Amino acid sequence: MKLSFSIILLMFSNYSLGNSAFFKEHERGWFWYEDPKDKIVEKKKESTKTITIQKNELSPRELLKKQGENWENSLAQAVLSPSKQNVLNYIGQTAKINDQAQRFSEAFKEAIWINPQYDYSLEGPYNTQAILAQNEQQNTLNEKDIKNIAGHNGLIFLFDPNCPVCHRFAPLLKQFEEHYRFEVIAVSSNGKGISDYPTPQENMDFGKRVNNKIYPSLFLVNPDSGKITPISYGYADWSSLIKKTLAAHRRINE
Repeated sequence: MKLSFSIILLMFSNYSLGNSAFFKEHERGWFWYEDPKDKIVEKKKESTKTITIQKNELSPRELLKKQGENWENSLAQAVLSPSKQNVLNYIGQTAKINDQAQRFSEAFKEAIWINPQYDYSLEGPYNTQAILAQNEQQNTLNEKDIKNIAGHNGLIFLFDPNCPVCHRFAPLLKQFEEHYRFEVIAVSSNGKGISDYPTPQENMDFGKRVNNKIYPSLFLVNPDSGKITPISYGYADWSSLIKKTLAAHRRINE
C-alpha cells in the first residue's frame, strides 16, 4: 500500500501546480493525462466521414445492378398496386433506362466507325450491295477451288431407278459434272439406268461399304488415297453442292 501511494505522490510532484484546475475536478477521477475535448470531437467527425465515403463508393457494376433492382421493384409495385403514381414511377424509370441504352448504342456505333478492326460487318456485311459483292468474290474463289478438286477427285453417284428424287437430281448433277469436269461413276441399286445416266454400274458391295440406305447419294472419292466421304444425301441444289463438295474435300484431306 505504501508503494502504491508513493508512486501516486511521485506523479503529482512532477505535475505543475499551475494546473490547479485539474485537481479541483477531483470527481472526474485520477487522470494524469487527457486528450483535449476539441481533438476528440474532431477525430469522431473524421471517423464518421470516412465511413460515409466508403459506404457510398459503389462500383459501376453495383450501380447498374442497383438500377436494375429499382426498375424491377417499380414494375412489381405498379403491377401489384397500379395507382397513377406507381405507374408513372415505372414509366419514368423505364424511359430513363431506354435513354441510357440509346446513348450507349450511339457511342458504341461511333466507336466502331472509327475503329474498323472491330467492325465485323466488314467481314460479314448485311448491306444488300455489300453482300452481293462479297458473294461474287466468294463464288469466283469457289469456282477455282471446285475445278481444282475435280482435277484430283471423282464423284460416285448412287441412285435407285424407282426413286423420283433421283430423277430430279440427276440432270442437275450432270450439269455440275460437265461444268467442273468431274469424272462421275454412276452406281444403280438394281443395274438399271435413268435418263442422264443410262449405263450405270451395279455394285451392291459399294452400297454396303458406305452403309448407304438413302437415294440419291453423292460421294467424293480420292483415287490416290482411296478415301471416300459423303457429299450429300437426297436432293441438293447447285449452291448446296458447291458448299458440300468443298466441305467433303476438307474432310477427305484431314
